[in-house]
Amino acid sequence: NHECLGFLVDQHGESEDTFGEFFGNIVSIPSGPALFAYKTGAPIVPVFIRRTKDDRHEIIFHPVIHIDSNGDKEVEVHKVSQEIYKILEKNIKEKPDEWLWIYERWNKLSPEAQEIASSMQKLKSKEVST
Repeated sequence: NHECLGFLVDQHGESEDTFGEFFGNIVSIPSGPALFAYKTGAPIVPVFIRRTKDDRHEIIFHPVIHIDSNGDKEVEVHKVSQEIYKILEKNIKEKPDEWLWIYERWNKLSPEAQEIASSMQKLKSKEVST
């Protein structure tokens, strides 16, 4: 129907089904946009709104992200979710004064998810050292 659907993805993935890297930490990331794209074949267009110096706003459209709906679902969802989070991180680094989290972003995982994140962090450390 040529319609749009918006997702806000700056919170941690409550379902803890997809993990990725965010500011050097392994965290649970939202998989909703990637799952939706996988099921429908819809492209993802990351969009951010920033305040300008003259108290106006600019809308920034990032390049379209496509998902391979014929590929391995778990691999594709993880890959696209991580790509979205890299774009989120880039935008936060560019305008950190426009971001505020009032909750503990880094320690908001269940004990089971903490184990997964810890294992992933150890693997990442081994990859960097080799």
